[in-house]
Amino acid sequence: MVAGLLRPLRILDVGGTNQFWENRGWASRRDVQIFSLNLTAEEQRFDNITPLAGDATNLAQFADGSFEVAFSN
Repeated sequence: MVAGLLRPLRILDVGGTNQFWENRGWASRRDVQIFSLNLTAEEQRFDNITPLAGDATNLAQFADGSFEVAFSN
């Protein structure tokens, strides 16, 4: 679904984990920057995955247009 989007691609993953992206082969990609938002930030394990602490019910810390994709599984 994101193949046609311009790079670098910025993704906000609400409730995401390092393991989810690692299992899909997206960890350490240079063309994608992932921000995983959880109540408690995970340990940073990959250069392109930035763990953040925050609440999914209040995303005011992010300006409109900050990400090309917002994702939550």
